[in-house]
Amino acid sequence: MGLGFEVAQIIQLEENVVSISDLLGIEKSPPARPQVRSTGELIHRFHSAGFLHGDLNLMNIMVNADPSAPVKSLLVDLDPGSVPPGANRTGNLARLARSYAKIIDKGGTRLTAGDRFRFLYCATGGDRTLLKAALKQCLPHLPERERSR
Repeated sequence: MGLGFEVAQIIQLEENVVSISDLLGIEKSPPARPQVRSTGELIHRFHSAGFLHGDLNLMNIMVNADPSAPVKSLLVDLDPGSVPPGANRTGNLARLARSYAKIIDKGGTRLTAGDRFRFLYCATGGDRTLLKAALKQCLPHLPERERSR
């Protein structure tokens, strides 16, 4: 009765995957370049379809545990109720930058400057205007030593 919506969950168990958070923090191993590219492309497809992730952080992005296996990136913990009004894709990417900064602050492995840029380039679909906006919104969340690399 009245206005409302229904949320359905689809659960799929994935074997041999690890979060990017665990790769950088616990395993002290950066994702392989194809994983960086695949993850950026996944987020671009997700945003291009009109979706935002309510809790986009490195714990909610899974990649193959074995970098030599076929590349696979997955978004997990998709909660439609947690996207705030007025949210946009660059703000969503800034959440991811904050997540990365927290891992770095705890002594985690850094991505190369090239891989950080490669990720944002893929996540914005190479759109120069969107890429500039994402850089402007993401860089302030990174530690100073990360911004200058």
